[in-house]
Amino acid sequence: MCFHSGPATKIVLREIGSNDFVVVRPADSIEMDRFIVRRPAKKASQLSSQDAAMPGAPQATEIDLDDTSNLLDNVDRVKEFFTLAKELDRVEPTIQQIFFDENAVPVDYKLVELPKDLADKFERGENFVLRGDHDDQPVLCTEDRTFLIKEAEISNSMIFADGLSLASGLTEGDVQLKLCPVRNIFWELTEIEHLSMNRLKDILREDELHWEETIESTTKKHTWEYLLDHVQMSEKQLKESLLSQPTVEVQGVFRWLSSDYRDRLINEITDLCDERDVADVNVDGVTFDALRNRLPTHICDQAIEWFLRDQCKPKDGEDGVYALDECQICRSKSSQLLRTTVQFNLEHFEQLVEKLLPVPMELKYEYLRGMALVTETMTTGKTVQYLAVEDLPENLKDRFQLLFSLKSPWKYSEVEPYLDDICASSKAKGQVLLRFCRCATINGEKTYFPAER
Repeated sequence: MCFHSGPATKIVLREIGSNDFVVVRPADSIEMDRFIVRRPAKKASQLSSQDAAMPGAPQATEIDLDDTSNLLDNVDRVKEFFTLAKELDRVEPTIQQIFFDENAVPVDYKLVELPKDLADKFERGENFVLRGDHDDQPVLCTEDRTFLIKEAEISNSMIFADGLSLASGLTEGDVQLKLCPVRNIFWELTEIEHLSMNRLKDILREDELHWEETIESTTKKHTWEYLLDHVQMSEKQLKESLLSQPTVEVQGVFRWLSSDYRDRLINEITDLCDERDVADVNVDGVTFDALRNRLPTHICDQAIEWFLRDQCKPKDGEDGVYALDECQICRSKSSQLLRTTVQFNLEHFEQLVEKLLPVPMELKYEYLRGMALVTETMTTGKTVQYLAVEDLPENLKDRFQLLFSLKSPWKYSEVEPYLDDICASSKAKGQVLLRFCRCATINGEKTYFPAER
């Protein structure tokens, strides 16, 4: 239960609904033991003004029902106020008056409001971890979820009183209660549905693995423990993020495959697929052993494993056999081409990509979602240029400034892919667009313009 102190240092019950509170005490805080005296419990109808008298309690004065500022300092005030309001029959049958000890002051506890499912996990003894660098806004991580922590403030102070009973289970006589004072600031948790990958990428890109470089040649020590200390994700989310990125792990150290390394590795393998005399490497079937035997020795095993994980799909019923993923290969080849120049004539681009793809793969434009921008003007006709969502600014204001500098207006179908990394749902994308853009319906489709300054 959570309790507030009122303006007159009186404690009244606060309803906390479906959420629970947990007190987290920093290691360097000094624990305080304070005591309060609870009056013997009596029925509300039996209480009189003398019951309000107790050491340290505010003394009764003339009752003015129009003055509610000190209403809770006197039992008669409470009774007469509720009688006048015809609400006395709804008052709980037991009334207790509780007062702070004069030395009871807030100490450095942290009060965290938890959703019920997290409170249940906390009570079961599951680990909760606070993550972030010194200048980060902290996050709280469970094993598989990440929550943003924000401070919230109420006007009253809050305490916990162990062993307090209300309306039932009371015994006669004064009872000593241990107080744990806390500040009037507590933490609210908001689950982060779409995690930013920028911090992880920035760290790993400090130690890129380049072509013909030995994988052991590194001075960085980006270990699992290092990443946990600096990347604000749960352990499960971090593992999934590492698997989704071009990373390799050698002797506990994670490294980032450079774009040049990935391009050349993919080209080596797709060239093998088009060679007729290489029977064990083709678009429809490839294995780790076959690639290891065919590729140069300086290509590490971990890079081959990345290719099979990222650019291929496992074949059903054939353990260890993979087929090249047409979507991923098309994206990789198109990216290689688009990064070489500012823009291409669309028809010319299609012809070049077809030459780069292994037979029988074909380019489909849905494969280029969030990577290529197609525009059309009267002078140049249809053109295509490289624009990858992962390279856009994380700050939404800066992102839309960049997008509108490249093209204006944007149809919803065009701009929507460039919100994939920060919005988990179509509803969230709509809210972001409403906040940063002006919207008009043109030819039956929502179209977005720069917001007026």
